[in-house]
Amino acid sequence: MDRDSPFYRVRHYRAHWQPLWAILGFILCTLLMLFSGWSAIYNLCAKSAGVDWGDSVVDLVASYLGPIIFALILIAYKLVKKTTLRDMNDMRDVWFVKDVPDEDDEKNTPKQRHKNRFWEFLSWVR
Repeated sequence: MDRDSPFYRVRHYRAHWQPLWAILGFILCTLLMLFSGWSAIYNLCAKSAGVDWGDSVVDLVASYLGPIIFALILIAYKLVKKTTLRDMNDMRDVWFVKDVPDEDDEKNTPKQRHKNRFWEFLSWVR
């Protein structure tokens, strides 16, 4: 589906600077994951004094085992459930209610003034 189509503009929220933020988040999370065990890799390669080789291997496994287990669980789920990618038009949007007025409707309707400040406050709270 084209993000510039009228259907997409009316039905879905378009965040500013997307997909730049999603790409940036993916890159930063990947860098965080790659460099989270950097000290263990450095200790293995540099053979630092006072650091046992076994301790460095344990640190390395502890740093990188989580993403590997996550990837294996994701792949196993995809294979067992035989899930596929679906088109956005095929999905039922439970959050989209067709009867809700959009911003343009709200701007064009005159504001209802109440005679009593109490009722005006209650309408503001709702």
